[in-house]
Amino acid sequence: MSRRCRLAATASGVQVSPAAVVGNLTAWMTEKGAVTQVAFDGEDWRVEGSDKINTSEALVRIPEKLAITTYDVREHDLIAEVAEGRDDFVGLTLWVLAELAKGPNSSWSEYLTSLPAERSGGALSPIFWTPEERAELLKGSPVLELAEQRSAAMDAEYAALEEGLQKALADYPPAAYSQEAFRRAFGMVLARVTYLPSAGVLALIPLADSLPLTSGSGAVLDYDVETGEVMVYADRAYGPGEKVEITDTQTRPNSELMLCRGEVDMNNVEDYMEYTVELLRIDPLYNVKKEILLASQLEETQVFPLYSDRFPQQLLCYLRLTRIQNTEELMKVRQDLLPIALFVAPFTDVHGCER
Repeated sequence: MSRRCRLAATASGVQVSPAAVVGNLTAWMTEKGAVTQVAFDGEDWRVEGSDKINTSEALVRIPEKLAITTYDVREHDLIAEVAEGRDDFVGLTLWVLAELAKGPNSSWSEYLTSLPAERSGGALSPIFWTPEERAELLKGSPVLELAEQRSAAMDAEYAALEEGLQKALADYPPAAYSQEAFRRAFGMVLARVTYLPSAGVLALIPLADSLPLTSGSGAVLDYDVETGEVMVYADRAYGPGEKVEITDTQTRPNSELMLCRGEVDMNNVEDYMEYTVELLRIDPLYNVKKEILLASQLEETQVFPLYSDRFPQQLLCYLRLTRIQNTEELMKVRQDLLPIALFVAPFTDVHGCER
């Protein structure tokens, strides 16, 4: 069995909601005022109907009231006090936990049913695998250490919240606010939370967050300030039946996609390898070169990302600096590095990279 198949088998579940669940969610969203021109065919999301969708037209329109943000956390009848002072992600986790506790009495039950951990019996992220599964399936991968760290951090967060949750959800069975319930809600948010650039917030967006992500060109999910709606905009013209994917606004490499969603994008343009360079202390010009690097916001030992199609401009300057033994040339490199440090985004971003 291939590693890819083993990963899927270990997590036990599929990554897209069954057609019936999505159908119920779509019907509920439509009743609440959402408008969608895409539909789930059991495998992919595709443009429905016979009309062409032009560039920048809305594929999906969702009323602001159906977008779950920190506002909903602050106004929640059960967990507002517990969530106070916590970051947005934890707040959304507590919101999901409280709504799950309500069961069928939750007004969001159709949405909750569509979330990954709810429909598959477990989150796909390796954060939720057993230590033995992580050790076997992630051997040799940097994701292994990250998954272990984040799993421990998640459990520590629950420990800090446990007493408050017991009080806030005292009217519900202990299982509703147990560590397992918290992990379950955490996994749901981890898999589906999105960032809305125009609003500057993390949010859970029913229906829209069910669409698959791509690191390349895809439809755009964002908040429209003028209409007060969350929109999925067409990035190009779409014909009837064409597959629709959403550009990942969080621009994550596959390591992060695996940790958050338990999936990878085989064509992920954000994937990179780390390349470490350093100054040699035996270099006669070591102290001068170190000063130049520090002035350029770089270290004497520096890690750079190497993408499949680009690399940071700073890397070339750094390599050149390590080779120079002429003080006049050093000043030229200093002049080359400073503009990059001042005007180019950090090299961990896609900006400032040579293609």
